[in-house]
Amino acid sequence: MNFQESITIRMLYSAEELTAVKDLESLIWADEDPVPVNHSIAVVKNGGMVIGAFSGARLIGFQYSFPGFDGTNVYLCSHSMGIDPDFRKMGIGEKLKLAQREEALKMGYRRIEWTYDPLETVNGYLNLS
Repeated sequence: MNFQESITIRMLYSAEELTAVKDLESLIWADEDPVPVNHSIAVVKNGGMVIGAFSGARLIGFQYSFPGFDGTNVYLCSHSMGIDPDFRKMGIGEKLKLAQREEALKMGYRRIEWTYDPLETVNGYLNLS
């Protein structure tokens, strides 16, 4: 079995899982405040989603989205995605984005708006392609 086959992607709901996301955020963006767990819980209970990528039991990536509203339509705002530095450039981000699309359609969303850091060309390429 290759590494790609051993990656599990799934929705996250529990405080324990969302705490692991907060910890991974702190590892990835040490100089920024992570999303508080109580906020993540509120998001997943109210139309948003947090999706995790796992290697075995280890959380190695996540994608975080919340509902948006433009005055007329509800959409999904794809706010952040992070991959453990030890697991980058292995296609995990693409797997998370595809899972996000699938879950968004199941939830009834017809539009997703993505944000990305324009200084991170890998992020831009992933979001635009």
